[in-house]
Amino acid sequence: PGTTNGTFTNIFNLYTFAADSNADINALHYVQRTVTVGSGGSTFTLQAGDVLLSTDANETLGGVAVTSGDVIVFRPTVPGNFSAGTFSVLLRDPGGTGKDVQGIALVESTTSVGGSTLNAGNLLLTFQGATHDTSLWRFVATGVGTGSTAGTLTEFIRGSDININQTITYGDYKRFSV
Repeated sequence: PGTTNGTFTNIFNLYTFAADSNADINALHYVQRTVTVGSGGSTFTLQAGDVLLSTDANETLGGVAVTSGDVIVFRPTVPGNFSAGTFSVLLRDPGGTGKDVQGIALVESTTSVGGSTLNAGNLLLTFQGATHDTSLWRFVATGVGTGSTAGTLTEFIRGSDININQTITYGDYKRFSV
């Protein structure tokens, strides 16, 4: 293996927004293009530069109470500057699993994977827990936000079908473009 050098810079520090000054991220997705999540009268339009995330514990971020089972949006006040912005709950416990969200990938443009169509605005998620953590789940939102999250959660890839019998985390599937 070769060597690498350079500078590592922290551009987004969740601690600065947490009521207790201590919050850890379970999953993270940087939105690269405008995408609408939800349908009908219950939608949220994500903008390029927004950040989707989940936390490893219940937190209050920028005055918004969130749980480890939520998908949260951070929208910077100034695009590209993550020192100030607003938080919103995009999905409250998607699919009603009651499990922590461990991985998030937003489908930003319609694509086909293994004969299945993923539409822009669908989310691919992984969850903590024995019945959920070895699979990749697709959530199609019909409602978004606190008290309005609705949609269909389906198992997109069952890990055991492709000889994955360990927990799937964010880094395991994020390297693939969807």
